[in-house]
Amino acid sequence: MHKLALADATRDAGLVLLETGAAAEAMRHLDEARERYARLQGRVSPNHADALIGSGRARLQLGRAAEAVGFLEQADAFWRDFDPDNRWAGEAAFWLARCYAALGRAADANQAYARATRILERSQLPGDDRLARSARVSAAAVRAGR
Repeated sequence: MHKLALADATRDAGLVLLETGAAAEAMRHLDEARERYARLQGRVSPNHADALIGSGRARLQLGRAAEAVGFLEQADAFWRDFDPDNRWAGEAAFWLARCYAALGRAADANQAYARATRILERSQLPGDDRLARSARVSAAAVRAGR
């Protein structure tokens, strides 16, 4: 149990760094957490999926969308299989859509934005309404070719 708690703490530190804009340092923490989860759990769990999303987001902040897409697709696939209507599935879809848009994959981005919007609009968590609005605006920008 101690080793899993260390993975969680490493993930949490990475997510805090990510929110403060320290993407490179966040990426190091989140990658370490991902590796710990993989060794300890053998398959993706909700906490592992959070680390995957964080790793993808850090790479997006650093302009490395091609590296981010695999992490974000893995997290999205986990949530779609585990609990597709959960707000965390909506967040995974949102960041995957952002990545697809950065890669110029407009059709994939719009599909993921639509899924994110549908899920996040129903969420009761503070801030999810803002994320849902951002998904709608971003989808419109992708459709307009911006």
